[in-house]
Amino acid sequence: MDHRNLNHLEIAQLQGRGCTADDWTQVLVAPGFKPDSLTDVHFSGQVRLGTFEHDVHVLGGAPKPAGIRHAHLHNVSVGDNCCIENIRTLIAGYHILHDTYIGDVGSLVVDGPTAFGQGTTCEVVDEGGSRPVVITDQLSAPLAWLMVCGGKQAHLIDRLIHLTHQHVRSKTATMGTVGPHAEVVDAGTLCNVCIGPHCSVMGAKSLINGSLVGSPQAPASIGPGVVAEDFIVCAGSNVDDHAQLRRCFVGQGCTIGGGFAANDSLFFANSHLERGEACALFAGPYTVSHHRSTLLIAGMHSFLNAGSGSNQSNHAYKLGPIHFGLTERGTKLASDSYLLWPAAVGPFSVVGGRITSHPDTRLLPFSHLSAEGEAITLTPGATLRSVGTLRDEHKWPRRDHRLDAGEPLPDTNDQTSASCNRTSATCDPTSASADRTSAPAASLRPTSDQLLDPIHYPLLSPYTVGRMMQGRNLLEHLRQTAPAAKVHTYKGTTIPTRAIDRGIHLYDMAITA
Repeated sequence: MDHRNLNHLEIAQLQGRGCTADDWTQVLVAPGFKPDSLTDVHFSGQVRLGTFEHDVHVLGGAPKPAGIRHAHLHNVSVGDNCCIENIRTLIAGYHILHDTYIGDVGSLVVDGPTAFGQGTTCEVVDEGGSRPVVITDQLSAPLAWLMVCGGKQAHLIDRLIHLTHQHVRSKTATMGTVGPHAEVVDAGTLCNVCIGPHCSVMGAKSLINGSLVGSPQAPASIGPGVVAEDFIVCAGSNVDDHAQLRRCFVGQGCTIGGGFAANDSLFFANSHLERGEACALFAGPYTVSHHRSTLLIAGMHSFLNAGSGSNQSNHAYKLGPIHFGLTERGTKLASDSYLLWPAAVGPFSVVGGRITSHPDTRLLPFSHLSAEGEAITLTPGATLRSVGTLRDEHKWPRRDHRLDAGEPLPDTNDQTSASCNRTSATCDPTSASADRTSAPAASLRPTSDQLLDPIHYPLLSPYTVGRMMQGRNLLEHLRQTAPAAKVHTYKGTTIPTRAIDRGIHLYDMAITA
């Protein structure tokens, strides 16, 4: 759109409405501009204004007359039919696109070249920083897993970092953007923050160096009391209720609130965290924690359910935070459970009590790991008998909050034959396979090519069945090496002989199901 200078009559009208400018020749307006939509506005630097003809509909559908009232604009362009009012300090260095509402805001500024949170390095899993992940708005769980666990493939990691920095450079600018139909209301300080289309910031206390990525179908939102620095919040996610984030990536369809505090952490699709704390956390898809006094630290998880008061420690032997751990997909941490890293827990297991023996149960999935005093008891295959395990498989697709959804998924009556065609046997549990052909028929398949995380829902897959086959062979070996023993030891755990017999039986049933 071609903009023009104000004429003398328009300048006089603006001055009559309390408007001032350092240099009126730097204020350019679109054809059809009318001065009566501005009141008490100060202009500095170069400012471009659109037309203000229609109401802007804000939260609750209430109409707000388009225009600018009680604000200081410095090096700003404003699109058509925006409403900007009651800016306590100033707006500087922004392209504000059409149909946007910005009201009762302390400041909204860009203070120099910035990538708006993209390119931030998260010292995830290892607090010492040996496994850094560079976050962008295109980060996915598989890509992050490669950065964290692909250390032996130096050329691959170097290439990934190079491509990531290319993307970061493409996002670096001296002007920020507030996308069309966005809302920024009752907020404090916003500095170097990019706000995507249809996204909202409502009552945030302080946002520094970050991006909200959204679309009409899947806006991102930040709510009251939030403090965030060096962050990215992706489409369909909500950070709310006094949450605190520093050096964090929030993937698609996530909810973080209830005063949850996190630093150097990654949260991937459909994770839901409230009231607790995270540090150096790799939260794969569907990582869930709703309770107070829960600390998730230096761990890699996916499809996790962390009970109240569940904690981990990475300060083994008082050498500092040098250790980390893994709970493979579908693990449940019981209330008041404790894991001393390093440790690794196999898929779809339940952990209860204080586990300090550094167990590694990855070859024994669907198990129960419990502490009774100093003894750590492992019951292989126990959760295969649980209706809760089956319930998980059906609830996850229904709780996919990524909002670009399409055709229904096919029926799953022949789940076994469908599993034979999958290619996820070597897929790490934190990344998950893109094949969703066995999800419950009641769910919907997201169709947008913008979905970042491929998700594999079924319990039985080449990955889990392969682990059960390994686990069965391991149990047979333990039984044969000490046939008369009542208890067997395995990697920091004890397994009663009767539990070995029962585990072999349960694995056989699941493998041949």
